Amino acid sequence: MNKKAYFVHMPKTAGNSVRAVLRDRNLLTNPGYEKYQRTHHFASRNAQRVMGSNFSFTIARNPFDMLVSYYIHYIENPKKNWIDHGWANVNGHHGFESFEEFIRFYAKCESNEWHVPLLNKNLFGQLLDDNNEASVDYVIYYEKMPQGISELLFLLTGNTENISLPRKNVSQQREHKKYQYFYTDELKDLIFNKCEWELKTFKYDFEGYAGPSLEKIEELI
Repeated sequence: MNKKAYFVHMPKTAGNSVRAVLRDRNLLTNPGYEKYQRTHHFASRNAQRVMGSNFSFTIARNPFDMLVSYYIHYIENPKKNWIDHGWANVNGHHGFESFEEFIRFYAKCESNEWHVPLLNKNLFGQLLDDNNEASVDYVIYYEKMPQGISELLFLLTGNTENISLPRKNVSQQREHKKYQYFYTDELKDLIFNKCEWELKTFKYDFEGYAGPSLEKIEELI
């Protein structure tokens, strides 16, 4: 029998695309058919993987890139008169009018001032419990997603296959610009300081990522 995994979905990491691939193969214990299964789980809120899962995993993304996607995220629903301007309406909530405003506030504000305080305390804070210990078993790297998902499938099924991920919730605001385009030297330094732990622990730098596609969290934290 195939194993099953519990997915800890961090924002702006192509989580909906990953969920679709694994759900179609019946490999998730939180496939997302119910709304509570699609929420962004926080370990510090005692989010536990559900019974029947053999292990849990998440997806990490370069913080510099992740923050660009966080800012430019935009979804509009005219029928419900609802706009998501920035992930979880961060720009609407704080009134940001530029990426520079967004980064400066994120890097300098008190955590409780951010629209989701735990994500200001640590951009990857969903992986940690109240004692700052990892509560997820594996990490797949966004930058090597197809290979990472293929490795995960092997852990779950014992089979190998090449993966083509569907594109979901792709921002139209980016215009194919690389994330480095959005940063001045000053903004870059702010994030190097703010996200020092995330960058060092997961082996990211401003230029990108050059590590493996999948790792055990216990080997990192």
